[in-house]
Amino acid sequence: MGKAAAEAIVAAGGKVCIVDYYQDRCEEMAAALGDAVYCECADVSNTAMAEKIVGGAVEKFGHLNVVMNCAGVGSGNRILPKGGGVYPIDEFKRVIDINLIGTFNYVSYGARAISEAPENDDGERGVIINTTSQAYSHGQIGQVAYSASKGGVEALTIPIARELARFGIRINTICPALVDTNMIRVEGMGEQAKAPVRILPPGMKDLSEVAKDHFIFPRRQGYPSEFASLAMELIRNTLLNGGSYQLDGAMRFGPKF
Repeated sequence: MGKAAAEAIVAAGGKVCIVDYYQDRCEEMAAALGDAVYCECADVSNTAMAEKIVGGAVEKFGHLNVVMNCAGVGSGNRILPKGGGVYPIDEFKRVIDINLIGTFNYVSYGARAISEAPENDDGERGVIINTTSQAYSHGQIGQVAYSASKGGVEALTIPIARELARFGIRINTICPALVDTNMIRVEGMGEQAKAPVRILPPGMKDLSEVAKDHFIFPRRQGYPSEFASLAMELIRNTLLNGGSYQLDGAMRFGPKF
């Protein structure tokens, strides 16, 4: 989704700073978008790297107007696994670190940079766009860490909108259901600087089959281009602030697939 949004911004004449955990994807985007892109390979939960990267983007492009957080990982563990024991707390913390702390890192340093950007005729300097998931309110069995992290991201929206209004900064949240992205087909985090393993998790149906069973209309999974289209409207339309926008074909998760 972040890749599609970056491509849409560049197509509209903008420039983008891309942060990705995997080196190969950074190199792919840099090659595709050329001088309009500045790429860095980093773990979004690393606060020092967030400060460095945002500063590098401002240095390269002059100022920052948009922050878009799409990075995230899932987890399929139960609190009480069938094999015994309890949910491994280190994995729970890791999901929170990436999905929630990682988002907040770039909200914080991004907001500071946007607050120094020039105003437009509306007094606006920029917008922050976060990504949650329908799982924050309809979490399934095994999604406890993921749902908690996305619930935290959702809860950021209104207090940030209220606080940053005086700087002319808006914030909105996109709440997708199933979108055909790498996260659906990645087993674990893999090793940084190497490509993730793109496979369906054990027991997971093909995404198109899941979509047919659970989406109301259209009966298919979402596409990254549809996420990018909504993101572009949230960038362009100054009146859209403090909102959470469903991108889900009226789907509602059941207890499990």
